[in-house]
Amino acid sequence: MAKEAAMAIMLVAYDVHRSDEKRANVLEFIKQHEHTQVSESCYLIDTDRPIEDIHDQLLYAGGGGQDYAVIGPISDPLAIMVYSRTPGSHEWLRSRLPLGG
Repeated sequence: MAKEAAMAIMLVAYDVHRSDEKRANVLEFIKQHEHTQVSESCYLIDTDRPIEDIHDQLLYAGGGGQDYAVIGPISDPLAIMVYSRTPGSHEWLRSRLPLGG
């Protein structure tokens, strides 16, 4: 029996040097997941996809070229504070991971 992939919180930050249409494609990808916005181009997403898949999908959505993406897992124990201008980001993360300290 195949082991089911565990959901994980991933930090996804991107820098799209192309048109607003390409940015809209990246946002559409992010909105396919449970997510919260941390800053203008940084999100936390709840996913079972591997980092490589997220990276490939983001670069495809953004059009590649001069575009960049940073993807990394956020895991417990976590000693981090999320400061965001978007209300609810810290609470969103706290509801999914018990934060340290």
